[in-house]
Amino acid sequence: MEVRQPQTYAFGVCIWSKYCVSNNTKCPACRQTCCQENIRRLYFQSTGDNDATDLSQNLPAKNQRQEDEVKKLQGKLIGLASSFEHQQQKLKDTSEELEERNRDMVFYKALLVFFFLLISCAMAYSIMKY
Repeated sequence: MEVRQPQTYAFGVCIWSKYCVSNNTKCPACRQTCCQENIRRLYFQSTGDNDATDLSQNLPAKNQRQEDEVKKLQGKLIGLASSFEHQQQKLKDTSEELEERNRDMVFYKALLVFFFLLISCAMAYSIMKY
């Protein structure tokens, strides 16, 4: 039976902390089971060991900026959807008006043909009369 040695991978603190937030118990690279005891820090900040504090301070600010951006984009989306609906309604109204004008044109064309025939008959009758 082969005994597998634990793999060694280096992840940035930000990547690993985001991965751990989702309560995963497997390595994101090889999917082997791992736990908190398997994690080793490879570097330290030169100003002190406040990496966790920096991370916790930066994430809410970053999340707030992302939430603000999402709200801004949602507002734009609502505006575009409203404009799109307005344009659809305008197109529908224009199509209906065009159909109505086409029906009117067919009617006037038929009326013109009728008057042309009526005048032709009247002229033929007046010619035959003399």
